[in-house]
Amino acid sequence: MATKPSGSSYLPEKLMELAELSKSINLSLDQQHIVEYAIRRLAQIMGLSIVSVFLYDKDRDLLYMAASNDETIEKETMARIKFRPGEGPVGKVAQTLKPLFVDDIEKSKLFSHVSDPKYGDKSCRIVPMVSAGKLVGVITMTSRIDNPQQAYHDQALISLFADHIAVGIRNAQLLAAARDAANRDGLTKLYTHRYFHTHLDKEIARAKRYHTRLSLLMLDIDDFKEFNDRFGHLVGDEVLRGVAAIMLANMRASVDIPCRYGGDEFAAIMPETGLDAAFEAAERIRQMVELLEFAAGEEKIKVTLSIGVSEYSEGLSKTQFIDLTDKAMYASKKGGRNRTTKQVYSAQGR
Repeated sequence: MATKPSGSSYLPEKLMELAELSKSINLSLDQQHIVEYAIRRLAQIMGLSIVSVFLYDKDRDLLYMAASNDETIEKETMARIKFRPGEGPVGKVAQTLKPLFVDDIEKSKLFSHVSDPKYGDKSCRIVPMVSAGKLVGVITMTSRIDNPQQAYHDQALISLFADHIAVGIRNAQLLAAARDAANRDGLTKLYTHRYFHTHLDKEIARAKRYHTRLSLLMLDIDDFKEFNDRFGHLVGDEVLRGVAAIMLANMRASVDIPCRYGGDEFAAIMPETGLDAAFEAAERIRQMVELLEFAAGEEKIKVTLSIGVSEYSEGLSKTQFIDLTDKAMYASKKGGRNRTTKQVYSAQGR
């Protein structure tokens, strides 16, 4: 294995390749395209075996695998590979914002296993991606056994690559955040009715393709019209914001899609979630809303929810899926309100 040279060895051709990489990244404003392009080009430029990118999710305070050229990892399972800041070598680099260069993982206390031949030699490079002083993610690299490149051992050059990639990812994230804000209801900060329909189409297609589970919640505030007429729209808006906040607190960030469906009606798309788990989430929301108190002058008031839950089944159209869930919600209304009802699809009952 090559020894690490002293100082920086900025070979002109590597700097030119870095400039080309940066230009291509800056031309893209799609986060996933950037990370997939980065791992492919880094492997080519530096003679690497395996390159993986972990992105930092600030809301959940964790790093998840966003891309890797490790063909043994299925794309559907990548996002399930996660680390908390401080957890393992990846988490340690994220926490300290300092790169980790290990030439023999079998001799390092940070690694508890022997090296796997599929990853190349026994070395490992783990580098933080930082933009404007904030953590964007972490890149992990392993070298090919036959790698003659000095670049892989040049800490400054690797960090420079990571910084350029971080800037591109951060720009894409800022654009995505702006688009996300445009897709949210101004009052509740939940996604809009239009966004609901667009993404329910996508999630149904994904559930069909990968045979994953998908559930849907429909929520309605009981007697909201009478409530609004009696206490006024300002108090009514506070109720809508309060219910929305409870929904957001009980949804998985970057996974579930909570929406304002219309008026006092809400919905939530829950990918990779079965009926029972969706029912439990709905019950948590209902029970927490029941505990809320709102001020209407000197009076303290409470509201309740009627909720319907269903799980997607093969053969259901989007309209049928929504209708199935809507019927479950109205069954809660007819059953006395302030309850959650599960509805199971029956092909015979169509």
